[in-house]
Amino acid sequence: MVELLRSGRAFGYLAYVEGRPAGWVNASKRAECSMYRTGVGADPPDGDVISVSCFGIAPPYRGHGLVSSLLRRVLADAPGRGMAWVEAYPFNDQTNVDEDNWRGPRSLYDAHGFELVEKLESHSVLRRHDRAGGWRASG
Repeated sequence: MVELLRSGRAFGYLAYVEGRPAGWVNASKRAECSMYRTGVGADPPDGDVISVSCFGIAPPYRGHGLVSSLLRRVLADAPGRGMAWVEAYPFNDQTNVDEDNWRGPRSLYDAHGFELVEKLESHSVLRRHDRAGGWRASG
């Protein structure tokens, strides 16, 4: 990940609490996330979509809203990065919060106006679009 960040192929945000790193979100372009790439002819194109692929929150800081704060930052900065689309991939089975919610729970994205694009066996694809500078659900 360090090499991907240095090369510019990965992008993310760190959250700090009292000067200490407390959380992370990977907000790279979908084109750089091999697990989620759609491919040639995708609509929207892979290079035009931010892929929220994972969160990492240190145990003492879980349950204090850092994931939501990080997602709000991704949404706020997307237009400045030239992106009008943000996608997320929460697991469908949310029974083990500590291990399975590293992609964020579905409820997080619902609360931020994401809409279901596709429900796959293990996870769902959710998306929001920034229309005229105001984030709205895709559709």
